[in-house]
Amino acid sequence: MAIRTKTRLAVLVGLLALSACKKEQEGVAPSAETLTELNQVAIPIQGSSPSLPENDLATFDALLSRSKMVGLGEVSHGSKECFEMKHRLFAYGVKNHNYKAIGFETPYLRGYFINRYIQGQDIIFEGRRLEINEVLLNPWATQEVLALVNWMRNYNLNHPDKIYFFGFDIQYFTSNNYAVLENYLTRVNDAPNWSSTLATLKRYTSSLEYVAFEYHKLPESEKGAYRQAIQAAKTRLQQNKEAYVAASSQAEFNEMAFLLEVAQKAENYYASATEPTELQTSAEFIAVNNKRDKLMAESAEYYIQNILAGAKTMLWAHNSHVFNQNENSRYVRMGYHLRSKAENQYGIISFALTKGEIRAVANAGGYTPVQIANTTPSNSLNALFTKAVLKRFVLSTANAPTTLRSFLSNTTMFNTGAGYSPQYHSSTFDKVNLVEFTDAVIYFDTTQAAAGL
Repeated sequence: MAIRTKTRLAVLVGLLALSACKKEQEGVAPSAETLTELNQVAIPIQGSSPSLPENDLATFDALLSRSKMVGLGEVSHGSKECFEMKHRLFAYGVKNHNYKAIGFETPYLRGYFINRYIQGQDIIFEGRRLEINEVLLNPWATQEVLALVNWMRNYNLNHPDKIYFFGFDIQYFTSNNYAVLENYLTRVNDAPNWSSTLATLKRYTSSLEYVAFEYHKLPESEKGAYRQAIQAAKTRLQQNKEAYVAASSQAEFNEMAFLLEVAQKAENYYASATEPTELQTSAEFIAVNNKRDKLMAESAEYYIQNILAGAKTMLWAHNSHVFNQNENSRYVRMGYHLRSKAENQYGIISFALTKGEIRAVANAGGYTPVQIANTTPSNSLNALFTKAVLKRFVLSTANAPTTLRSFLSNTTMFNTGAGYSPQYHSSTFDKVNLVEFTDAVIYFDTTQAAAGL
């Protein structure tokens, strides 16, 4: 089930080109008083390793207790410290605050397979048993994420009350998903009655290249045929619920219902141009990002409410997705949609980094360790944080004193993604209002690149 590397790398290189067009936001350099206040309220953490004692994580108790969902951000899709620290937080939440699941910014199918592994089941696709290393999708194909997945599997082996994994992203939805649906229908002895519908579903999702670059060019009548096929599949699935559950299980049926829910959202996403190589203006780029964030929020909410019965859940994604951000009709993030509905029951923990290496795509050569450029804008959050006495700390934005709070409300921060090139470093500093965007910031002055599998 390979997702074609050439296409994905081309998209990431396109993202780098777009990011180079961003202008560094104006801001005010932090004052000596701002640094003094930061040193007064910064809370030390021992480090990121999941093997460390948990006592320093007690600082998150209030947030984890009041929240039903917690967004776990990251500066980069390739930081060892970010990945390990999120592992620590999830394990702590499971053991101390009754968290039952973690959702990832990864496509549905990958999440489905990873959850099977975590539940102690084999991953079978097209007649072949897949290893967990084959299922993890870049940028999550790292030793750090694998360690989290194996921790979850081992936890389930030793506890009757299970924990779960799911993917809430709506990108990269191809006919592989419908192959899983077809396998399920075969097991419940109803695949022949779905043959026409399945053929239509697969025809419009034949490859990633088709979905990402060709589908949006189809006439509306063709798109309408695919939409009707998805809705017909959803209706037929529900009409046969009793028989299907009897022939499988409620959990398996629920997963197929979620698959079709994601199919509908993926069609909505890909109905217009989505790839950076095809977008002509920054306004188009922002609109595509906003659509994806809204659909990811809906996807996560559906899974939590309909499959997890509202169980406490953490959501692993980039800072930009988990932020409670709504900037005057510009970027409207997943976190904003979740906070709007759940209010303070959606908590947000973001990350900041300044130095070291990250695993990223710097060119078409693929994922590799890349040194972060040593040029920090004087008006940035990083310029302040790197001067702090502590080199690893947590900052509660709600508890920030007046001067520090004012600075956090209008600053910039280093915030890249899967792609990063040192030559475009200045364009990776995003304007942020961290008092509104996040409840807490975890800072590591220096990071190491996540270790690829």
